[in-house]
Amino acid sequence: MRFEASQFTTAHWELGDKAAVEKFVNANNGHMAADHDGDPVSLTRPQWDIDRGEWDYPDVKLTATKEMQV
Repeated sequence: MRFEASQFTTAHWELGDKAAVEKFVNANNGHMAADHDGDPVSLTRPQWDIDRGEWDYPDVKLTATKEMQV
């Protein structure tokens, strides 16, 4: 296994209706990853990235934690 440096410092999950989240994911494809469950995760750098994402996509909320139902 090999690790490489990344420009990203945080990861955020997207909350919102499916269409709004898909629109966000498609527009930010270069900054997206998938978590262990296959859910999309937005990779961000400074707080500005988070604020801009929420400004451009008001129907999507970025959260630093993922809610799990047991």
